Amino acid sequence: MGLRLRWCTQGDVASLKGDVRRLVAALAEAHEEAAASVATLARIDAVKGRMQAAHDTLRVRPELPLLATLV
Repeated sequence: MGLRLRWCTQGDVASLKGDVRRLVAALAEAHEEAAASVATLARIDAVKGRMQAAHDTLRVRPELPLLATLV
């Protein structure tokens, strides 16, 4: 399998350049959207961690008076 070269016209080259520019723009937009999604997920994860810590504290709290009577 060898590389087959084909004669290209200036119109072909211009068309390919336009296609590449559009692809690069689409990739840049997708990258920005992905970065925004990752940032949102990081904030959600931080909130989840705080909620889990609060849940753990509230779960332990009813046991605190029992521990105080044992000490």
